[in-house]
Amino acid sequence: MIVFLLYRIQSRIPAMKSLNRPVFVLGTGRSGTTILGVTLGIHPDVGFLNEPKAIWAFAYSNEDLIGSYNNNLATYFLSERNCSPKTKKIMRRIYSHYLAVTGSRRVVDKYPELIFRIGFVKEIFPDARFIFLYRNGDDTVASIEHWSERLGVDDGEDRHDWWGVNDRKWYLLCDQVVAQDIDLKKHYSEIREFTNHQYRAAVEWILTMRQGLRIAEQYPNAVYSIKYEDYVSSSQSRSALLAFCDLSENSTYSTYCDEVLSTGRGAEPFELPSQIAEVFKQTMQELGYAD
Repeated sequence: MIVFLLYRIQSRIPAMKSLNRPVFVLGTGRSGTTILGVTLGIHPDVGFLNEPKAIWAFAYSNEDLIGSYNNNLATYFLSERNCSPKTKKIMRRIYSHYLAVTGSRRVVDKYPELIFRIGFVKEIFPDARFIFLYRNGDDTVASIEHWSERLGVDDGEDRHDWWGVNDRKWYLLCDQVVAQDIDLKKHYSEIREFTNHQYRAAVEWILTMRQGLRIAEQYPNAVYSIKYEDYVSSSQSRSALLAFCDLSENSTYSTYCDEVLSTGRGAEPFELPSQIAEVFKQTMQELGYAD
């Protein structure tokens, strides 16, 4: 693959630009992480990378949850113990080259699943900043459901959709994350058999939000929690986020946000199976959403 050849070249060339305080956008996919990253990318100091999974798969071959780049056994949870000096050097050099090529001062990397890999990322970038973006679970679940139904495709004998190649991501999520959750693990066997996109999306949202709450408590100085609904509706909320990222106020960024951000329509009500319904409701309440 040509892009991997480029990464191989970049990983062998010493860093071209100082790499400080990269920012990582975390959460559940379809919860606004893309628009958050895109709007931050309008800031002149930012070089935005939208789910650079190829880079991460190149640097660490056992991280590809979707199965886009290899069939290796992937791991949801990665800690500092999984990070070798080689991986650290590769990532820092590639990101440094990206800054140099784009003329940027700060990398913003949107890769939601890194929420399960904070220790791993901090081993590579000790001064990293993390944005935990959370959104109403009803809206997030509906968005994932519609995405997978609309954009899922068949390629020969393989099915490619939100849940990876032939449900690779779904089974990894169940086997490695559901199996450890204090409330969901007792229903592991039943949950693993879910085929409904809505039910699966609710499981992913629960697990990701719970992980976000954990890392916010564990790393209070490195993790900034922000509600999607606040980001799209409040300039004060956006200003506070810029300050956390050590980015200056910028009229281009502010104007663009005013033009493109909106709360949108809420999702239609839906029912979840008994194995996850109460945990979903509880997680919504912990995030500050009313019944």
